Amino acid sequence: MVCFIVASAPSGTEYVGMSVHQFRKWCMPTVHSSALMALTVDEFAAEMMCRQEDQAPRCGGGHAAGATVHVFLTGLISAAHLNDRQGVLKGQDPNNSERFIVYLLDGKKVNVRSHNYKLVQRFKVFVHEFDIMATGS
Repeated sequence: MVCFIVASAPSGTEYVGMSVHQFRKWCMPTVHSSALMALTVDEFAAEMMCRQEDQAPRCGGGHAAGATVHVFLTGLISAAHLNDRQGVLKGQDPNNSERFIVYLLDGKKVNVRSHNYKLVQRFKVFVHEFDIMATGS
């Protein structure tokens, strides 16, 4: 099985490259060929990072219940340096009904208004995620 190693630069910059690496068959599901043709290196790397985050243990133990909602921050003025940073939406702030809690990928917790985050587009990547009948695979 062929999998990819994505080399990344420090946070906030684009991914710098992608190389082929061999893994045992059980290490990673098969990547669908249409995903490799349709996604840029940055989109593929970001999706893999989101999926890795989805599988990471959460504070207090265990894994996230239900679907993880990935977002990116936008339109921040007083914390403009956080714009375009990705994180996981955790829900409404119990102390302020106008704000939502987002944990950034580096672990930092921020509270933002609903117009200051956008959903991250998620991509189908692995063979089992595509409808076999529709793709003819």
